[in-house]
Amino acid sequence: MENNTIAYLNIKIWYRLLKVVYVFIFISVSIYTVSTIVDDYSPYKIVDWDKSLILCDNGDTYTFNELSHKNLGFTLEENTDQLGVKRLCGGITNEFLDKKYGPNSNSQISPEDFLKSKGFYDTPKDINYKTKTIYKTIGGWHLVFGYSIFWILMICTVLEIIKRAFYYIVLGKINPPKNNL
Repeated sequence: MENNTIAYLNIKIWYRLLKVVYVFIFISVSIYTVSTIVDDYSPYKIVDWDKSLILCDNGDTYTFNELSHKNLGFTLEENTDQLGVKRLCGGITNEFLDKKYGPNSNSQISPEDFLKSKGFYDTPKDINYKTKTIYKTIGGWHLVFGYSIFWILMICTVLEIIKRAFYYIVLGKINPPKNNL
């Protein structure tokens, strides 16, 4: 048996152990890669801030995005008292305050203190609006499938290059024969 064939390497215990490590690395890296891709790209829903609405009892309508730009402290947390939204739906806005009391009249103190100083003690206690939350889907199984296939092929390519480099170093050939014919 010649020393430059794969059959010669197969009788060596260290080479068989190296093949087991090689397969273990391939499986481990593939599982890690696919699980990361599934975690990152599987479909999930988030709130669409441009399409979700606040419907005020007085007939006004605002998108969540508009409210986030009005500095009202608007959040999507459940069971929070949305004072800024209550005021907006009740007609108490920064524009209203600026018209009535002058520009930037409420910029130095908190809105609550400013309203109290001007006699507005009656921020609506009851919720005077309804929310209509619209969700959009981010990611998709087609992305998971496509990226998984791509990265599995990349892993196979890199491991094949490593295997060919090993054969070249040990046997002197990039593509050595399996056995001596």
